[in-house]
Amino acid sequence: MCKGMKILISDDGSDFVKVCRNTLTQKGYHVSSCGRDGDQVFAAIQSEHPDLVVMNLYMRQMDAIAVLENLDEIHPRFILLTPFIDAVTVQIFTQRAQETARCHPILLPVKMETLIKRIERLCALPASPAFEPDLPTTQALTDLLHRLGIPAHISGHTYLRCSIEMAVEDPDITRRITTRLYPKLAERFHSTPSRVERAMRHALEVAWTRGDSRLMEQIFGRTISDSRGRPTNSEFIAMLADYIRINGISACMSE
Repeated sequence: MCKGMKILISDDGSDFVKVCRNTLTQKGYHVSSCGRDGDQVFAAIQSEHPDLVVMNLYMRQMDAIAVLENLDEIHPRFILLTPFIDAVTVQIFTQRAQETARCHPILLPVKMETLIKRIERLCALPASPAFEPDLPTTQALTDLLHRLGIPAHISGHTYLRCSIEMAVEDPDITRRITTRLYPKLAERFHSTPSRVERAMRHALEVAWTRGDSRLMEQIFGRTISDSRGRPTNSEFIAMLADYIRINGISACMSE
């Protein structure tokens, strides 16, 4: 039904983008690309009039919000790729969606099959502007980590959130945190395993000085060594993932 629609992708030269572009082309979409530069994206939208645009929230020259603000009569749908989503970001997305076009945030890192499904879903939706964040679990987990004292702007927050999401699906990953988890996160975020480990450890140090002690007791109980005062990275990820898997994330947020 929506095959043949024009899709514009902001290309950073990565293999991920190449595979995405090839996959969509094979499915019958007309796919074009431009550099990961806000000015280039804006110019391509004006010249090509795509039905859907996939771009990063943060770009050189002009970010995604500025691109939306400068659009006039052209109102494609948008998938905005972002490293984190907090209350302020959601408010911005909602406001811009009402003023311009359908905006759909997707949290990085994202699996290829997930991105393709979101693109196909958006292409099939009616053209009326609306904002439909499809991230209830991710947003709730972001809010939960904030309650635990880990603000969204520090890198350790992103690493921990991604780790917990992976551990909910694959509990075994916490038993291979050094050989599997840290390297996987480092690859996704163009960092190193040691930096990932240090960022997580710093985030937990912050949490244990400013977090909700009642919520920590509820989730972690007496399983944490009194001598350490806080869990290790793997303990924190494993215990929080287990709690969410058993009770659901809503149980954490309702306390």
